[in-house]
Order: sequence, then C-alpha cells, then structure tokens
Amino acid sequence: MATIRVPGLVRNMNEVRQILSDGIHPSQVPEFRAKVRSAVRDVEQLCRRHRVSPRSLPGPSRQAYKYLSSLDLNNLPLSPVDQVRVYEPIRIANLIAVRNYIHQELEAIALGGLHNRAQSVEPELILSDIHGYILDNIAEVATICYQAGASPAVLPEPSKRAYQWLSYLAEWERLIEHYRTLEGALGMAPWVSIGLYNIASLYHSWREGTELGLTMSEGFSGAPQPVIEALVKLALPYTRRRKHEAIVREYAAGEAFERRHVELDVAGGTFEERARGLHFELGEVFQRVNQSYFEGRIAKPRLMWNKLITSREFGHYVPVSDTLMISITLDAPGVPEYVVDHVMHHELLHKVMGSTYVNGRRLFHTREFKQAERQFAQFTEAEAFLMRMVESGG
Repeated sequence: MATIRVPGLVRNMNEVRQILSDGIHPSQVPEFRAKVRSAVRDVEQLCRRHRVSPRSLPGPSRQAYKYLSSLDLNNLPLSPVDQVRVYEPIRIANLIAVRNYIHQELEAIALGGLHNRAQSVEPELILSDIHGYILDNIAEVATICYQAGASPAVLPEPSKRAYQWLSYLAEWERLIEHYRTLEGALGMAPWVSIGLYNIASLYHSWREGTELGLTMSEGFSGAPQPVIEALVKLALPYTRRRKHEAIVREYAAGEAFERRHVELDVAGGTFEERARGLHFELGEVFQRVNQSYFEGRIAKPRLMWNKLITSREFGHYVPVSDTLMISITLDAPGVPEYVVDHVMHHELLHKVMGSTYVNGRRLFHTREFKQAERQFAQFTEAEAFLMRMVESGG
C-alpha cells in the first residue's frame, strides 16, 4: 500500500501550537477554529479517498492529525488584545546572496579537494576563510536585530532559515562535518551541483537543460555513506526511486537527523522561550525536577517545546545557547507527568555533566551519566512508556 502524504499538515500543527502559546484574542477565535477544522477535514477526506484510517499516515502526519483533532475548540486559552504579540519583520539585505555565495564556495572547495587528493590538504586549512566570513555575517545580522530592539526570531522565513544555517555552521565541528559530507557526495557524482541547506523538505533535485542539481537537508550532514549515495542517486535520471527513497526516509526518521533539525531550530537565537504547552508548563517541570534531584542548584536554562514532532528523541540540550528543548510529542493528553519529568531530568544531567572525550570520540552517555539517570524515581516506568511511543511511531 502506497504511503499517503499530507502536505502542510505538520506546518499547520506548528502554526496552531504557536498561536495557542502566544495567546489568542477572542476576535481571532472563529478564524482559528475554521483553520483547525479545515485541516482535520482535509486529512479525513484524503484518508476516505484512499480507504485507510488516519492511523495509517506516516508518524509526523499521524501525530499532527491526532493533535489537531483532539483540540477542544470550545475551550481555547484566550488573551487580551494587548497581550497578543505582534512583531514587525526585520528586513536584511543580501542575506540570501551571502547564503548562495557560501554554497558556491563550499562546493568549489570540495571539488578542489577531490581534484587534488594527492596533496592531502586538511579541511581545517582551507575552511578558515569561509568560517571567518560566516562569523562576520551572523555578527552583522545579530547587530541589526539588536539595534532594531528585536530578536532574529522575527526575521522573514527565508532570511531566518539562512541565518539559522549560518549560525549552525559557525560551530567549527559542524562546518567540518558539513564539508566532509559534501565532499563525499560530490565524489559520487562530481558533475552534479550538490549542497546541504536548511530546507523544509528532505531533499530537492532539479534539472536545467543538461545540468543536474541536488540540495539535501542539513539534517543529512554526517549521515552514513549509503544514505548520501541514495540521495545522490535520487538526483540522477533513470533511477529506480523507491529503493533509494526508502533508505533516505528511514534515516530521516532516526535520532541523528532529528537532533540536527533541533539544533538548526535554535541556532543563532532564532527562537523565543516557549515553556507553556497545552498540557504541561516546562517552567513548573524544571522547578520540580531541579528541587527533587539537584537541590535547586541548577540555573534555569531557556525552556522550549520544540516545533518538530519526534519519534525517537524526546529532549535535547544545546550548551552554546543554554537551551533545553522537550519534544511537543510529549505535550499531549495521556502522557504521564513523570514521563516529562524524566526527560527533563535526563537533559538537565547533560547540562550538569557535559561531555567527555574517549579515544578521540565525544561521549555524552557515560557510565557515570547512566548511573545518575537511574536515580530518577520512576526511571523504569518512564523508559517503558517512551519505548512504547517509539514502537508505535509516536
């Protein structure tokens, strides 16, 4: 049976969550209700047409439908009009041009490395200039936003994605990983124009005359060689697509891909604290866990429900911005309080314990970490609940 795609469903869910988190004015209620009902109706009509249940949808779409269809539209959280946040977007000239230039430079550098393998030039030596250029540009954007009294979170979507991507690559290890992935992809098909970027889809391939192109999601940075090979083959004509798409989608459903998307989501401060969910308030969860397990000693990080439905990774801590994110998958009826507390405890341990290097590898879940994690009172029950969510796809 073919997989049913519901374009825009997850985006609709994210927009609805953001509206409810910001506060909805009574005058906005009719339009809001119509938006939710329309999204739910479209899914149900599509499923009826294909003679399947919404339970048969891919994990993210199934979760989005479940969330939207479970909303109590007669009991919405309302806010006075003076508390509903409205921002004027900030326009930054040439940011997309900067992104395009960096794409071209990285591709040229990677192709040059392929042509001059005998010289064995280390990426560290050839990427320092482009790294400096990235740092200069994100500093300029941050300054413009600061002078406007606003956050990069209010950038128009194309500029925001570009700024997130640049901020993500500003971390040296990520830039190296990006470069090595790009070099590996171009080594498979050097005649194809290839790049990785902060795109909403998994990949985008195109053809203009005899020229072929492929843009992969940055989430594939560092992916295993068979996954990158499958992506490259999807950009080539006369490819049997089903086999390669299955490889790509299986990896995209995994923890590594989800983690990179979460890191992109918070890169460069392009977010606002979103601690209030519909069922749990993360500030309250933090206070409870901090007092119970850390004697109240941990300084409060930025707390956020992330925008991405996840099926394996339910929390993430980003040290560089001191941001702790919990998957919106858990902000749902039927999820026990102790499960959210467990995920909070796990991520706070990352904040406290950091990482360590063993034989050149960066380790987060050390023996000491696992011992500390098991101090959570309902560890076994919480892990079992999360495992059932993983096995059911959320």
